[in-house]
Amino acid sequence: MAEEENESQTEQTPAEGAGAASEPEAKAAPAEQVDPAKAAARAEMRTLKAARDAAIEAKDGVQLKRTRRKIRQVKRKLRAIGAAAS
Repeated sequence: MAEEENESQTEQTPAEGAGAASEPEAKAAPAEQVDPAKAAARAEMRTLKAARDAAIEAKDGVQLKRTRRKIRQVKRKLRAIGAAAS
């Protein structure tokens, strides 16, 4: 019984659907240009996080420490790029 009530509440009547479609859609703001250095740093961050997870799985403490230190360096670089852009 409760499932039927939930389904009936989520369904739209044709009048509701038509009213929403006729309203003008808000245009998305144009995307800002992304700094290539920042994009490269983000890509490096993704690979480092994968390497960190692999080191955790392998229980390799030395590699884990190196990877975490490198992640910290890349984060600092990202913040510096953001501060320079502001």
